[in-house]
Amino acid sequence: MRSTPTHMVAVVSAGPKMDTYHPGDEGPKSVNAGCHKLYCEEVVNTRRPLHVPDAAADPEWRLNEDLVQFGLGVYLGYPIEIEGEVLGTICALHNEPYDFDAGSPSLRMHLEDLKVAIQKDLAGVA
Repeated sequence: MRSTPTHMVAVVSAGPKMDTYHPGDEGPKSVNAGCHKLYCEEVVNTRRPLHVPDAAADPEWRLNEDLVQFGLGVYLGYPIEIEGEVLGTICALHNEPYDFDAGSPSLRMHLEDLKVAIQKDLAGVA
């Protein structure tokens, strides 16, 4: 997801729910009236990874657009930073409980590796 002042914008989408988001799709950030904070927005704002194991059971996240509109209540995301600026996130969402640490390498490890690779690629362009 790429961060703009008012929206998070999908850049790439993959996986079994790839029909949920398409490149260019936008989710309004909480700076817009009536909008709840987005998972990726939180990652950008805090500059920290975020793991939400069950948004429906978490008062902070139960009104999140991904859960309410798409049933995606499980989230793991990392900030993508270049030269001290957070440009967006790399993340995974799921509609049921998911162990991001299962397997070898785990999905968590894959996301962390992708984050590093994306940052290196973008640093070469900057």
